[in-house]
Amino acid sequence: MLLSLNGHKIYFDLAGPPNAPVVCFTHSLNSDGGMWVEQMVPLLGAGYRVLRLDMRGHGGSAPIDGDYTMDALAADVKGALDLLGIKKIHYIGLSIGGMIGQGFALANPGYLASLTLCDTQPSTPPGSAGTWEERKAVVRSKGLAALADGTMDRWFTSEFRQVTRSAGPRSATRSAGRRRKARPAACRRSNTSTISTGCRRSRRRPW
Repeated sequence: MLLSLNGHKIYFDLAGPPNAPVVCFTHSLNSDGGMWVEQMVPLLGAGYRVLRLDMRGHGGSAPIDGDYTMDALAADVKGALDLLGIKKIHYIGLSIGGMIGQGFALANPGYLASLTLCDTQPSTPPGSAGTWEERKAVVRSKGLAALADGTMDRWFTSEFRQVTRSAGPRSATRSAGRRRKARPAACRRSNTSTISTGCRRSRRRPW
């Protein structure tokens, strides 16, 4: 379902009893709310209501012109909650979703029943504005040449890599969102891995 928020569209999925406590999930970069499908089953079974939001330019949410600041991304979360009439949440964010959660918590502490931050940090990683080839070189230096030559090129289009070189992380995020919708059926896959926090990542939405 889509929300109209300050002139742009934000995709959300909300499931569970209307008056139940709400768990709000925000995803990692180049993913969408579908990655949290495995967490929904036990939470719904325990009587929670589950809200999954797609970050702008990802999944079903529309890309937006201009810079993607952390303040703006946190404001998207607050705007979605306000439109849905949700006053209190258990917030869970992974990677950039955790960074958004920190910004959201600082600006809107009254909305939080709890805050869970997975595999994240409070600032942009050093070197994140480097070129695509520089990033591949780093992967190669870790002994993962097959990943650099295969998986990375398969998941990201040449357009995405060109935008990354010319404009940095913000435009790359927007291209990543468009790419997920255009991926051919043969490239769709479930890519699940366990991280140290116990959170699980799963790309399951069939675009």
